[in-house]
Amino acid sequence: MSELERLARPPAATRRPAIPFARIADLRMAAWRLGVLRALFAAGSVALLFLALSAARRDGTPSVVAPSRAGSIIVLDASASVQRVAYPQIAATLDDLSRSSKPMGLVIFSDVAYEALPPTTPASELARFLPLFQLDQGHYPANPWTLNFTRGTRISDGIKLAQKIIARQERPGAGIVLVSDLATAASDLDELTRILVDLRRAHTPIVIAPVRAAPSDRSYFERLLGRSAFREPRAGTAATSTSRPTLTHSPAFPWSLVIAGSGLLLVLALGERVLARLTWRAAAGVETR
Repeated sequence: MSELERLARPPAATRRPAIPFARIADLRMAAWRLGVLRALFAAGSVALLFLALSAARRDGTPSVVAPSRAGSIIVLDASASVQRVAYPQIAATLDDLSRSSKPMGLVIFSDVAYEALPPTTPASELARFLPLFQLDQGHYPANPWTLNFTRGTRISDGIKLAQKIIARQERPGAGIVLVSDLATAASDLDELTRILVDLRRAHTPIVIAPVRAAPSDRSYFERLLGRSAFREPRAGTAATSTSRPTLTHSPAFPWSLVIAGSGLLLVLALGERVLARLTWRAAAGVETR
């Protein structure tokens, strides 16, 4: 070896291990596959991070009234027994439910019931009903149910329609949220008792959001469903249509997505660290295929 060739070669300490291999072209497909895997890992990590941020922004102040499982059917009392003094509580409950990330259906009832929103409706659509229960310049707007719909009260009819909707949509885990003053007709008590007992036996999630409920009516539902079924919106929601409150509630950050994305990044980093990059060069005077 000439002196010039010796000086041109890098010191032994800086040279990486090398293996002579005559068919370098055979490794190109493996190198291509490795590059694709790296790109997929990186893209998956970025996608999970984006989903986490989107979910946190969408459900930053989650509902405390809605069941935590699948979507729910809201059963809203529009009977004559619900006085306007209860409107602020109804507005607060609907405002709370509209913050859920789960879909919501809406059933409105008096002595009969009808489906106002299908069960696949985004919960945010409930906010469209808020102005009906909020003061506007000191007055409540005209209620669309007062003239032709508001009469007596049959809570059982509202809950039965919610059950039919859940069964029709085949949505296991879907729950029912009853927003009512809990006062029903005396002739409805037997049917309502039967339905509530059936719901409890079937483990159907049911939440009671009472609005200005009398102690005796509240006690009736507590005996059948237990106190744990009762939930009320957090304090501080607005009762007027001119403002919506800023709630002091910690965001429900989607840590599971963040952890999954971090795991992908960790695997990618370990792969880059442990598995040294394979490089090759043709030796002088050797033609690769």
